[in-house]
Amino acid sequence: MFFGETVGNPGLDVLDIPTVSAIAHEAGVPLLVDSTLTSPWLIKPFEHGADIVYHSATKFLSGHGTVIGGIVVDGGSFDWDKSGKFPS
Repeated sequence: MFFGETVGNPGLDVLDIPTVSAIAHEAGVPLLVDSTLTSPWLIKPFEHGADIVYHSATKFLSGHGTVIGGIVVDGGSFDWDKSGKFPS
């Protein structure tokens, strides 16, 4: 699995999702994108090639800091069986 952040902390580097996605898929593994710093409205990693996205429920989805949580979403684009690398 390849892992990247939409905007890296602390350097604020922006991930080139399409390029990293192409490299991951060529290797037969999914791309997980941590979208904690960006809201689902600001950037949509699935539209750029991500297979799995993590969103912070604390920052943008709930709108306040009274909860701690996150959401992992599988976009359904990665063929887990075909890769042969994830038997279960």
